[in-house]
Amino acid sequence: MEHPGPDNFKIRGATTGDVPLITSIIRTSFADVAERFGLTEKNTPTHPAYMAEERIGEVMGKGVVFFILEDGKTAMGTVALEGSRKSPGVFYVERLSVLPEFRRKGAGGLLLKHAVKEAVALGAGRVEIGIIAEQAELRRWYERHGFRVKGRRRFDHLPFTVTFMYLEI
Repeated sequence: MEHPGPDNFKIRGATTGDVPLITSIIRTSFADVAERFGLTEKNTPTHPAYMAEERIGEVMGKGVVFFILEDGKTAMGTVALEGSRKSPGVFYVERLSVLPEFRRKGAGGLLLKHAVKEAVALGAGRVEIGIIAEQAELRRWYERHGFRVKGRRRFDHLPFTVTFMYLEI
């Protein structure tokens, strides 16, 4: 089945009524990452592949804003944007998710650009993201979108190293 190209994609702000949809997109989108890196609900319960609706609703209630990418009838992806509580002017792009059947069609780039644009409108001077360090292809994708590596860190509660990246605006 062919899907329209990026010219027909629309991004809208999500509401609490979208929580089941957002959760489904995130869990489905991150399932292959969890499989690839041997992540389970037991060894990495906070990984997006195991995201619960309650958690999405909770973070929305704390001010995290979600956006949904659609082609008119089908939701293809989502992204979240959160302002830093410690560093004014810093925003975090989180849970950037594109369903597998819509990847490599420009959807992820549209979601990322939209999140950055929204962050700028809210006063951002920098946007940051954290990814699994071993995902070299994802790191390169973010670099193509202007992000630079800030550093890497190993956390005791995670079975992988996190690469932190940033985009100065």
